[in-house]
Amino acid sequence: MKLGFVAPIVGEQMNFNGRGSRNPPKRRISGRNLRNSCVAGNFDHVESPDFLHELEALRGRSCTTAEKRYEVLKVRDRILQRLRKHVNGVTAKKLIVERWIWRHMSGPLLERYRRIFQMSVNPFEKRPSGEPDHKFFVTDYSRSAADQEEPLCHELRSPKALVASMDYILKWMCNKPVTTQWYDFVWSRTRAIRKEITQQKIISPEAVGILEKCCRIHIFAAHHFCECSASDFDQQMNNENLTKSLQSLRHIYEDLAKRHIYLDSEAEFRCYDVLLNLRDSNILQQVFKLRVEVQATPEMRLAVNLFLAFNTSNYVRFFRMVISSCSFLQACLLHRWFGELRADTLRTLAVSYSKKIIRDTSDALTIGRNFQTVAQ
Repeated sequence: MKLGFVAPIVGEQMNFNGRGSRNPPKRRISGRNLRNSCVAGNFDHVESPDFLHELEALRGRSCTTAEKRYEVLKVRDRILQRLRKHVNGVTAKKLIVERWIWRHMSGPLLERYRRIFQMSVNPFEKRPSGEPDHKFFVTDYSRSAADQEEPLCHELRSPKALVASMDYILKWMCNKPVTTQWYDFVWSRTRAIRKEITQQKIISPEAVGILEKCCRIHIFAAHHFCECSASDFDQQMNNENLTKSLQSLRHIYEDLAKRHIYLDSEAEFRCYDVLLNLRDSNILQQVFKLRVEVQATPEMRLAVNLFLAFNTSNYVRFFRMVISSCSFLQACLLHRWFGELRADTLRTLAVSYSKKIIRDTSDALTIGRNFQTVAQ
């Protein structure tokens, strides 16, 4: 494999402006000339042009294995990190990032070859024969370290690429059996997408759409894997990701509202936020701070009524609303509270009937059959 892409990753062409010489004169550029120079791929204003020579030396190198490709790409990124620190002016850095932001949904090449070299390719990214297939690759999630460098421009995906990645995950994985392995793959890829949204500080309806899909996935997974052991499915981690996704949505909703941009789906996810925090007494204060249009929606009225019924131990009204008024995802989200409300109801009945035998309570407490009807 010829790595002819090493030099163009810095600019559209390696223009040294030297006649018969590869050592360009050092000069400083500012203002409009600096911006034009960056867009054209001319980096004569860089104080240490040796970085460009190091990049040029990598160009055309033959790499026959994934390990060699990974090593070359790693050296390239290390040089680019040093080069970025020597670029004069914030404007130049911004233009470089905007011009060379990664536009493919599969993710950076370094990340792909690293996983191939380390034999950590997910089975969903392989052919039936077991060989990795690059068209199935989606950027995996990696935790940020304290000493980690700021990501390079080609290590990030554009908003359109993030939307395409999310759509690809849903379309490709919806026909697969929903197992814990399925969840691990979807979680790591959607977590990587959310990480890039945070890194790039994307505030747009597209970002909202991605986060809403992430929330729906975690709500569904919480109910679908509720009977799995802790070693197979980490319910707490799933709840944390759901909470963080809803929190990010709240912030973006507020930022978009300042631009007078309102989304029809806001009420649905504000409702999920209430249902997730039925034990939080401050959640109603947040509801009262919402726009009147959101408070008046059927979703928010249902959420408030469920909150009141749950906290007053009115189990009859609570379960009737679950059966008659809740959608599938709302019922999945409320399923986590069923055991707690059942226990409170049993204690209330035990106190009411004292030492008498409790009879005919099965109709009031066993809602498993009815919940399955809602789920279907």
